[in-house]
Amino acid sequence: MSERSSGVERNLAKVDVVGSNPIARSTFLSIQSGRYILASVTVESIGPCKKRLNIEVPVEYVKQEIEKIYAEIARTAKIPGFRPGKVPRKILESRYKNDVYTETQKRVVSHFYESSLKEKKLIPVRMPSIEPIKFDPDQPLAFTAELEVAPIIELKNYEGIKVKVNKISLADDEVNSYLDRIREQQAVLEAVSGRPAAYGDFLVVDYTITDLKGKLIEEGKEKLMFMQKGESPIGHVISALDGMTIDQVKKVETTLPDNYQKKEFANQKAALEIKLLEIKEKVLPEVTDDFAKSLGKFETKADLVEEIKKALAEQKKVEQRRDGAKQIEEYLADQYRFDLPQTVVDAEYNALIRNASQAEDDAKELDEKQKKELRKQASDRVTVSYVLAEIAEKEKISVTEKELDAHIRVTAAQLYVKYEKFKAHLEETGGIYRLQERIIEDKVLDFLYSKARVAEK
Repeated sequence: MSERSSGVERNLAKVDVVGSNPIARSTFLSIQSGRYILASVTVESIGPCKKRLNIEVPVEYVKQEIEKIYAEIARTAKIPGFRPGKVPRKILESRYKNDVYTETQKRVVSHFYESSLKEKKLIPVRMPSIEPIKFDPDQPLAFTAELEVAPIIELKNYEGIKVKVNKISLADDEVNSYLDRIREQQAVLEAVSGRPAAYGDFLVVDYTITDLKGKLIEEGKEKLMFMQKGESPIGHVISALDGMTIDQVKKVETTLPDNYQKKEFANQKAALEIKLLEIKEKVLPEVTDDFAKSLGKFETKADLVEEIKKALAEQKKVEQRRDGAKQIEEYLADQYRFDLPQTVVDAEYNALIRNASQAEDDAKELDEKQKKELRKQASDRVTVSYVLAEIAEKEKISVTEKELDAHIRVTAAQLYVKYEKFKAHLEETGGIYRLQERIIEDKVLDFLYSKARVAEK
């Protein structure tokens, strides 16, 4: 599956709401300084995957927290005329009361919000919205938190999903194409004589570039040029070289490109003088036993061909698995219908919109039909993501540090970035959690594919 929502958003645990009532009330005990503190918590369902926590903390706990913070301040406060730890309480209150009350609210809300989540087994998918609190040190501290939570999922049977994939078969032209790619890699340039330059040749040239008044801008000696057909910024220059003979000199007027290395001459008209020194053409080696041996691991041409067939077959197996995984994802998206956290769907939808806009044209607006299709695609992706996470939990499918590290190293190499720098970036941005999820999802899809009823077309 491509870009999906983050790890916090797709936690594996379930939501636990007491009873079928949309409002569930209970109390729970919080241990503080060896004592149990009784708090009241009300859980309301206020929308799909949306909950409201109404929490009331006894005044006894609030006062206890205030005393603890004053004690912390007293140990370190530096007030002229008093030794640390000996500052009278009234002086501390006159200087730090507002700070103490602010810190008390922060600690109490944080502690009981987290405790409430654990007690109710609620898994938030984003930061909660906590309403402003009117603080009174002589009253219970009450606050309300609204949050979106992970959905409840009842798994259906996921073994034996029907999948149809293409039969693995190898045609001679596929093997030959693979051989040709190897020959291209091993090709050499050989000098030719007795004919003029033509498209497809490599030319060794001397050249000078001057402005129209004759001032030298650039020169090159024994530079290699490829005579490529097609449109290019210097297509007219290359076309002028067609038919040139060795030692011939040609002058061509041109316009230097916008990104020319000497910026002061960019987009200016210039005169290009070229002398042809040598014509070379690419020569591909013949596929013989000697050619196979030159590659370092084969004794004969037959050995090379056999290895190519194995590589192509393995590639087709990967394509089979990819096609099968896509069908499994489509099956899961069709089979499951449950409430989804809207912010998670919106995040996926916005990512798809960005990708689609870039693929089409940054200046082009997507029409309503396209947006509707992307909205459904986002919903399906999030649905499948939650289902795969639930299966991973049930089947105890996880990712090891070694597996994660291997993926980071491979990706860093593909991006030509240092491993340490790339890993640090992932950890700083949270990308490492998304990578973990992708690995787990791939492992779950591999598991489902291994249990599927696979038929070849």
